[in-house]
Amino acid sequence: VRWWLVLVGVLLVLGLGFKIYEIFKKSLWDGRNRINFLLKQEGALFVSFEPREENLVLILVPKGTQLEVPHGYGQYRLEAISELENLEKRQGLFAEAIQENLAIPVEGWMEGAGSKGKGGGSKEEILTELIKQMKGQGKTNFSGWDLLRLWWQIKKVKGAEVKVFDLAKLNVLTPRELPDGTEVFEIEQNSFDLQIKKFLSDSLLRKENLSIEVLNGTS
Repeated sequence: VRWWLVLVGVLLVLGLGFKIYEIFKKSLWDGRNRINFLLKQEGALFVSFEPREENLVLILVPKGTQLEVPHGYGQYRLEAISELENLEKRQGLFAEAIQENLAIPVEGWMEGAGSKGKGGGSKEEILTELIKQMKGQGKTNFSGWDLLRLWWQIKKVKGAEVKVFDLAKLNVLTPRELPDGTEVFEIEQNSFDLQIKKFLSDSLLRKENLSIEVLNGTS
């Protein structure tokens, strides 16, 4: 009986160890470097968090923004990309489209359960969504460990270190009318870069202060 109890105990420990290993293996974030992720709303809320400097950058991409969708899908209005994502069964396509058009890496994404609210872009909104995701309400590619660490570290960000940019209120969107009369907005990349990119630099890369030279060796 003692040997059977020892065997059961060993199996339980191994099972628990494997479960913990799986949680850490699926983690997308190391907890030290800047992490960029996306919250799907009526439009989209891009979130960039720098843990070393404890600053948070929020970028609101409004409904009606025309984006180039990767993998050859062409151009779609922002709100139509979610439908395309579901139709093609390609989770993460929405985040890839934002990454492609903002020219900023997007590692994670979250989608709330039910209808997507408009969202105002605030630290409290992010914390609330992280709690919901930890409870299993919605979809995300983050692990539970990622969600917990993000909630704990973002919670410590002071109000003065939160920067909110609404693209609809900045001079970075160019209106255009489609052949069917629908009005869309295109992101003017140069204007976007000038106004926002300086807030998205990585402290580790700045500290390393390395330069890169790209040489074209083709004919």
